[in-house]
Amino acid sequence: MIAASSRSRPCILSALLLTAGLQACAIHTRHEPVAAEAATTRSLVTRAGTSAECKELIGGECEVLDLGGRALLSNLRVSIDATFPAQANPKVVFATGWSGGAACCWTTHLIDLTRVEPIVLDDVPGIGDDTKKAKVQVSATGVTYESYEAGAGLLGEHKVAVNRYQFGAGKIEKIESTTIYSHNPMNEKQHPSELFNDPVRRAPLLKVTGPAEFKELRSRIQVSGPPQKASDSVYVWRGCRSHFCSSSEGIFVVDVDRNQAWAMYFEEDSGRYFGVLTQRDKLVVNVLASWIGEHGLRWDQFVRSTDSTNWAPVVASQ
Repeated sequence: MIAASSRSRPCILSALLLTAGLQACAIHTRHEPVAAEAATTRSLVTRAGTSAECKELIGGECEVLDLGGRALLSNLRVSIDATFPAQANPKVVFATGWSGGAACCWTTHLIDLTRVEPIVLDDVPGIGDDTKKAKVQVSATGVTYESYEAGAGLLGEHKVAVNRYQFGAGKIEKIESTTIYSHNPMNEKQHPSELFNDPVRRAPLLKVTGPAEFKELRSRIQVSGPPQKASDSVYVWRGCRSHFCSSSEGIFVVDVDRNQAWAMYFEEDSGRYFGVLTQRDKLVVNVLASWIGEHGLRWDQFVRSTDSTNWAPVVASQ
């Protein structure tokens, strides 16, 4: 019997996978060291590595995924994420290796046990993500599963890919990839990613930034909270780049009634500005001025994107 860190439950097949007539199950993935023992003469376990098995790792300590006394992979931490088609006598195992650090670095491996010599694939797409159930379909010839692709869309949106592995193939094939959009109302959006991923609500922001700078702005507002409302129609989001708060930050303002947007971001002591301010936009000027002052910066340290000249808040008349 295999004790794995995931628990199987039935799920509804997607249209694509339904046509293949495959058996479906949904799983939660968790990164925890677990032990597994197949209903064969070989057992699959995670254990502490020997000095020889860990010699290439900093500190000389590691965990390994062991199959019948043979180390299939090693890392600082190793966990068995899921086994298919069942916990007993699996054909395919997904395992994760972690090399250390608060946000670095996870590597997903697929181990094919259908052959006498196990096939180990490194850096494969993981199953789902930490917050969603993944759909996995198992047939007599292979496994088809969903994976989560963070930031893989044209404008940094997340995507869901459908991947197929045929037993013995030694490679994974991506069947399709679908962009995940946000369509909830503006007053229900809690994180700036919900605006960035909304093809309708992001339009005025995308208009003033263009695609490339849109992604730059997005990268500087990764760590953020719910929006502030400067008025009934004016929403303000601000945040910073992950692991670089205080040195790489951004802000954007959206007026939903007027369908207009403005944005700023900075890296160290210089930044960029997007949008056109007029006499009607004194509220927006005050919001941006307050944000600039909080970071000890000046207006002339920001370059306006449209003409690459230094910009200051001398608003134009309409």
